[in-house]
Amino acid sequence: MLLDRFHVKPPKSLTESERKEWKLYLRLPVQQRVLEVFGIWLEENRMLEEEPHVSQRLADFLGTINSPTLLITATAITRTVERLVSRAVVF
Repeated sequence: MLLDRFHVKPPKSLTESERKEWKLYLRLPVQQRVLEVFGIWLEENRMLEEEPHVSQRLADFLGTINSPTLLITATAITRTVERLVSRAVVF
């Protein structure tokens, strides 16, 4: 459901200028919040301990993000996934 929310589509009836505003003021904040939820799940709710199979799917998803605004967060989450996976392998 979070991936669906991340890929939110604009209403078809928007003009070009409305579409630009929609991307900036609706889509981008929604996408940032989705990434924040993933980060919280990883760090605070120990998502990979409960569902380790999610790590590859999450890493694949994060690798598709190319928006400069979101890339910083996606990179940080990717590093968290790598750290948690490597820590799980050690234990």
